[in-house]
Amino acid sequence: MRKEKLDAVLITNDENFIHLIGLPGPYGQHRSNDRPGVAIIPSNGDPVCVVSSGTAPNIRPALKKENIREYTSTLGIETNLLVEPIKELGLSKGRIGIEGGLSQRIGLPYDDYVRLLQSFPNARFVDAAPLLWKMRMIKSETEINYLKKSAMIVDRARQKCFDQLSVGMTYREIGRLFSELMMHEGADGPAFTIVASWPQDRTGENVVIYRIIQPDIPTKKGEALFLDGGAYVHVYTVDYNRWAVFGKASPKMRKYHEIARKVSAAMGEALKPGVTCSDIHATAERVLRSEGTYSEANFAGRMGHGQGMLWTEPPSIAPADKTILEPGLVISTEPFAVGESMWVCWEDVWVVRKDGAELLTKESGELREIGK
Repeated sequence: MRKEKLDAVLITNDENFIHLIGLPGPYGQHRSNDRPGVAIIPSNGDPVCVVSSGTAPNIRPALKKENIREYTSTLGIETNLLVEPIKELGLSKGRIGIEGGLSQRIGLPYDDYVRLLQSFPNARFVDAAPLLWKMRMIKSETEINYLKKSAMIVDRARQKCFDQLSVGMTYREIGRLFSELMMHEGADGPAFTIVASWPQDRTGENVVIYRIIQPDIPTKKGEALFLDGGAYVHVYTVDYNRWAVFGKASPKMRKYHEIARKVSAAMGEALKPGVTCSDIHATAERVLRSEGTYSEANFAGRMGHGQGMLWTEPPSIAPADKTILEPGLVISTEPFAVGESMWVCWEDVWVVRKDGAELLTKESGELREIGK
């Protein structure tokens, strides 16, 4: 904060609160929307937190008693509960960092947040997203171990899910089964599931993605199944996919599947401290072009992203992202091999080390054939 000339940061977002104060709220991975918590962290001195009485016991081990301000109202935090500690910390004319930029979200109702900022007309509120992401992007070994465990849980759950699938199951049934198996394998909770297909007999479309909002569509023989997901361990989750086919895989399916795997592996080899995310994207583009499968119409606009508390975090493996890779960064390689009315997206997760990258997602790369 001193380097950025910030007198304090004002933290309202769940993930930032957990990362900086160290303990989650009482409602699972994240806190309830009607029980927001705020941390005021000065560049000199101890933080002050304003939290609900239900959350307070969870943060008492981390803060002095006098630095925890509790509220019981079901209407959220009264503005004066936030104004008073900011004044006490001598920040009325300070330069205060807020969660205003890339991939940040304010954890207070808009009106409450505006009233708070308006209470300090002589303070300067500036975006602290670059500072917050610099801290969160580089993981400690403790955080990396949570992500390793998450990857192992997803690995076991997905392969068991493939073992239990049959033609005719709906996308809702597949998503539920995958989530249930993640819990059985030791997840603290499923982070997300995405179920998708590229039907063999359709032309002119690359894919139709069926999330849980379009659930009751049965699968058919000949369809390739994209099964993506993540599992919380503590408050950390990976995000990566694998593929299967209902019936026997066609040569075309195998071709694109293997190209995507090849590109991901090449990207992994290029992950080293000192290179940029845009360099990794260039590596992926070069290999895809050599295989005749590069498309400017990449569905996600990138070919990989950071991972941690959220299943998509900065930075992005994209042409415009010049983030320099550092040891401790956890990032996915997610190339798209596109052509012949289909696509295959392949994803693996790596942690950048001093001499290269360590693969966290060691799940089988086999294109599973279900009920062939």
